[in-house]
Amino acid sequence: MNLLARLWLWLWWRCAGRRVVLTGGCRQCGQCCQQIQIQQGRSWLRSRRQFRTLVRRQPEYDRFVISGRDGSGCLLFCCRCLQPDGRCGDYANRPDICRQFPDRRLPQTGARLPASCGYQLQLARPFTAHLARSLSRPSPQPAKERS
Repeated sequence: MNLLARLWLWLWWRCAGRRVVLTGGCRQCGQCCQQIQIQQGRSWLRSRRQFRTLVRRQPEYDRFVISGRDGSGCLLFCCRCLQPDGRCGDYANRPDICRQFPDRRLPQTGARLPASCGYQLQLARPFTAHLARSLSRPSPQPAKERS
């Protein structure tokens, strides 16, 4: 998804009063650890040089290995700590990118959850918006009793 499309989507969500809601849970399939996209600042990593710079600044990213590219040329990574059963071999020391998965901003960036993922990201209107709308409506008049 290009920058203009992401900006348009973000503006639409803001104007429509929507937010992304996370539901479901981890199935421990390991799919999310096999095709990871990593951001540095506000952009996705696109070169080995950018990745080496990131690892120098944040050594915890050394656990990732470049595995390919996505359709838009961004690098894809696989985690070295992924065990054959789909679980993390270094769960206690996993970096923030793993601890915060899935990030609610994924749909805005054009990234998607793996098909087998137990999590779902859905667009919804916050409860406070529903409440404000409900409170702004006039209350219905009670029906008059018949004599």
